Amino acid sequence: MPLESHPKPAQKPIDFSQEKTISSIVKRALQYTQISHGYALDLGSGVGRNSFFLAEEGYSVVAVDQDCNVLRKLAQEAHRRELLIETVCTDMTSYNADADRFNLVISINTLHFLPRTDVSKVIALMKSSTAIGGIHAVSVQTTHNKPNKVKRLFDEGELKSYYSDWEILHYSEDWGTPFRLAPQGPVFTKHRAEIIARRRAK
Repeated sequence: MPLESHPKPAQKPIDFSQEKTISSIVKRALQYTQISHGYALDLGSGVGRNSFFLAEEGYSVVAVDQDCNVLRKLAQEAHRRELLIETVCTDMTSYNADADRFNLVISINTLHFLPRTDVSKVIALMKSSTAIGGIHAVSVQTTHNKPNKVKRLFDEGELKSYYSDWEILHYSEDWGTPFRLAPQGPVFTKHRAEIIARRRAK
């Protein structure tokens, strides 16, 4: 008797109309940029909510993520909307960026998934790929949150310490805006450290 086959569940389409969920620190970072367009790097882009926003603001964006399936859909959507977004499927520690290329580099809620040694490596890479006068916007979760085996939460003041040689334009450690993962689901909130910093001229 042949085995009964079952169709694989269809993957949910990605909703790219997420303007309301654009990271507030990315919007804030644009207030400090000295140009209205340029090159932007989105490390750990996910579905690209911030990448699309920056592209619509006139930036040529490189979106880096290790989920190749998500990036394929991101690239298709960018093509449909005629936006300049290049996708690179790799993990953050393996991405090779050109020196002094980017005017804006963002990493939103991703670095806390890396061990401390890799965080230092990635931030050093982010810095070396940033043009003089360029801006970084980074957000991470801190140890005020419940411990998690997947995340290496940041200590108090740790994120700021990586930018002691840069001009710090904004820094905060606080509880974020409450959110739900589903319309009727439980309410969550995360304690985050956020920084906006500018590379000084040598």
